[in-house]
Amino acid sequence: MTRLNGHRQFTLPSTANVCILGADALAVQANLSQRGVCVSVGSACSSGSLKPSHVLRAMGLSELASFCSVRFSWGKFTTEDDIDYAVEQTKEVVTLLREITLPEEIGVCDENCPCFFEGAGLA
Repeated sequence: MTRLNGHRQFTLPSTANVCILGADALAVQANLSQRGVCVSVGSACSSGSLKPSHVLRAMGLSELASFCSVRFSWGKFTTEDDIDYAVEQTKEVVTLLREITLPEEIGVCDENCPCFFEGAGLA
């Protein structure tokens, strides 16, 4: 299950924060980095922190959803080919990470899954 974090209309046009349940954000970041795709798992002001994003938590996301969220950013020199490459690499990395994660760690989720919201536990 993948979900866009934040408001669909009132957001920066150059940034997307995405929750990818079943794929730890740090693992996604490390694997994408090896493939030449840079993503962030937190805000610049909390770089290096092992705590869930305070912004995502304030938006009501659970710890689980926060730890599975990555931020993609692009600029005026980003091409459609760059975006296509990032999307394809992200799909491959997420598929790989989900294959090596135990099914009971992933669970079954839909857009209304309590995993996304405050009060949901990590287990």
